[in-house]
Amino acid sequence: MGAPENNNFYLYRSKHGRNKNFKTPESVWQSFVEYVELVSKEDIKRQESHVKEGKIDISVPRPFTKEGFCNFVNITTQTFDNYKSKDGYNDFFDVFTRIEEICFLQNYELAITGVHKDGLAARKLGIRDKKDLTSDGKEIAPVIIDWNGTIENE
Repeated sequence: MGAPENNNFYLYRSKHGRNKNFKTPESVWQSFVEYVELVSKEDIKRQESHVKEGKIDISVPRPFTKEGFCNFVNITTQTFDNYKSKDGYNDFFDVFTRIEEICFLQNYELAITGVHKDGLAARKLGIRDKKDLTSDGKEIAPVIIDWNGTIENE
């Protein structure tokens, strides 16, 4: 049997909502330091072609990511974003913003130095070159190929 309609039982709760995942910004920072230490120990193996030796394994640093940190501390990226920007989490704004900036900077530096593939890193970081190399800014006309093998431009 459910609670009766129009009740005031909620007024008797000792607290509202669930507990926060972190009690203090310092505990968040300590968790991030632990994440960085763990990630720094575990390089990624990548295969590259070598002229004399054929395919060789290259060890590259594992990037710090917001998603990786969230997985490490068992929260979702939405929870991360809430800590970074929602009212009620004001004490955490700076530490979560700093964590996100450190992850961005490390990924950016690994990409520009060629340690990681620049295309993948650019997509992850939201960096892209919007230069049009094919149509010089003009609209491209569709090409129609019919089954008889003729090609038409509209």
